[in-house]
Amino acid sequence: MTTETAIKVTINGKTYLVEIADLETQNIGTWNSAINICHALRQGGHSDWTLPTIDELLEIAEHSYLRDARYWTANTYGTALAAYVLIENGKPAGEWFDSNREVYSVRAIRRIAGE
Repeated sequence: MTTETAIKVTINGKTYLVEIADLETQNIGTWNSAINICHALRQGGHSDWTLPTIDELLEIAEHSYLRDARYWTANTYGTALAAYVLIENGKPAGEWFDSNREVYSVRAIRRIAGE
């Protein structure tokens, strides 16, 4: 892990370190594909990669680690909808739920430690 790939995030008053995978896919697949990509990822000797939550993805975007695209998150609503965050001009432009069958991008993370 390098310092460029780890950031501190604070969600609901809890601060922890998140490592961002070097892998960034553009329009790779459905939400299920995104989950499978994260679970299959083996990087830096680790296999505990996952999709970020909406809040984690928004924090990552604040550190300019995302290209303009729609990125899947771990958040779901029922069994047919999953949340994504839209990044435009390098900044978050909002988050929405969409059919988990749409094709969006993936940015895998792993949670390292809490404070």
